[in-house]
Amino acid sequence: MRMKKCMSVLLGGVLLYSSLFATACGGQVEGSVEVEGKTTIQVAGYDAGLGLEWLKDAAKAFEAKYAKESFEEGKEGVAVVVSGCEGADMMITKNLNKDVYFTELFDYYSYVNKGLVADITSVVDDPLSAFGENTTVGAKMDQATKDFLTSKDGKYYALPFYDGFMGFVYDVDMFEENGYFFDEAGNFTGDPEQKSTGIDGKSGTWDDGLPKTYAQFEQLVNYIRDGGKITPFVYSAEGKDYFRKGLTNWWSDYEGKDYMLRNWNIEGETDYIEKFENGEPVIKTTAVNASNVNILQQQPGKYYALDFLKDVVCSNTDNYTSASDFKNAQYQFIAGEMGSEPVAMMMEGVWWEIEADLADSFTSISRNDIDYDATQGSYKSTRRFAFMPVPKVDDANLAKSNKQTLYSGNDAFCFISANSKGAKLDVAKLFLQFMHTDEQLSSFTAKMSITRSMNYQMKADDLEKMTYFGKSVMEMKSASDVVYPYSGHEYYISNSANFALGQWGWKATIGGRPVLNPFEEYLDHPNTTAQMYFEGLKAAH
Repeated sequence: MRMKKCMSVLLGGVLLYSSLFATACGGQVEGSVEVEGKTTIQVAGYDAGLGLEWLKDAAKAFEAKYAKESFEEGKEGVAVVVSGCEGADMMITKNLNKDVYFTELFDYYSYVNKGLVADITSVVDDPLSAFGENTTVGAKMDQATKDFLTSKDGKYYALPFYDGFMGFVYDVDMFEENGYFFDEAGNFTGDPEQKSTGIDGKSGTWDDGLPKTYAQFEQLVNYIRDGGKITPFVYSAEGKDYFRKGLTNWWSDYEGKDYMLRNWNIEGETDYIEKFENGEPVIKTTAVNASNVNILQQQPGKYYALDFLKDVVCSNTDNYTSASDFKNAQYQFIAGEMGSEPVAMMMEGVWWEIEADLADSFTSISRNDIDYDATQGSYKSTRRFAFMPVPKVDDANLAKSNKQTLYSGNDAFCFISANSKGAKLDVAKLFLQFMHTDEQLSSFTAKMSITRSMNYQMKADDLEKMTYFGKSVMEMKSASDVVYPYSGHEYYISNSANFALGQWGWKATIGGRPVLNPFEEYLDHPNTTAQMYFEGLKAAH
């Protein structure tokens, strides 16, 4: 246990860091740079949330590997010029003057149909033998994603980038120091040796001591709140949408991978709520096809997720506090009991740690932690944060399955611009293959605490370098079934805009009003119940 001696942190000071971050991480760097005597490719990364150091490190390794290779007459070696870029939703109307892009919010078929992206089928299908691997990039990919990417003409025009897991992040040290973990008897404890085996029933795993059911999670929230010192949750006033996205994990976990995938592959059986009797859902099973696809709006997991958010999070205004933006929310969360408004949990995505690091939040807070000794390593490496598992609806639901089902969103992809030609295109394809070797996938995860949307093995030395949070993300993914919201089904491809998470997931009509975000709806209209929102889903679709 890391017992803290604390000095007060003035959270208002983080506004300076947020302002500096916003200025420094602007959009796409225009123009191009050619390195004399070398075949040069331009590579752009989404720097606003990820920074560029990981990409620069990979570029150096690639340059070193091909320092003596010639790809053009009169030139030796390669040069990879790295710059920042925006989200793909902002770039679609711009000239894609870089060769390779790593970005998010990528509407794949809009880019493909506009002819903006190069055919990279060879990148996916050709063996990685040049990099010492007896496999292909395609062999590392999720089948649903592969079906989606190739459904137009059998070719690939992009590759999945990073996982977009969202959920509650908690402060492990705070939980130990305040006794917020559960023991096997259901009592609260701060003793690591007394923690329960958690949802998976195994001791020594990522979910030990954490709530197994909705009822236990509510008990935890009440216990934290009623203690009077710490607020259970913090959220960003500009990031209320994070609750909508994170809530999809609750929906997914109840349904399980097969039933959740029905929302995109549109075939097979699903459970649905036929009606409510005495306030309780009556659940039936039916086959799904294009003619009755809207029955998926009635999946029980949606109702239970809405019920959890309403009853466990939004039932009491003392359960949560807001920050002006997500950088301030991250700062307040990291500061913990050193801050003037300590919080135990934060709804966030896997990228929050690198975002906070880029904003210098860890460095700023370290100056106020008198227990911190720089010889221990970076302050970030000494802190312990982790993801909360999704609790099961009740004991009966827990008895059916003790495995997690996670939803990965954010539409993060990498691709090569259709403007890349000749030797540049050849090197760009080679670079994209290089970036999907286990070595580079492992390196990215170690540096960023974010998993790539691929199957790969972490290197032992990379695991050693990872933060506590990064290791928890790796363990969480390894122990879970992961749902990627893609499909090659013709109906899905033809109506892909309707299946975007904001529309398909939580779009509702309540009292004649269009609604997209359950969290905002509950905050703004406290009388809205989970059943009302659930029935509003049917009304909207």
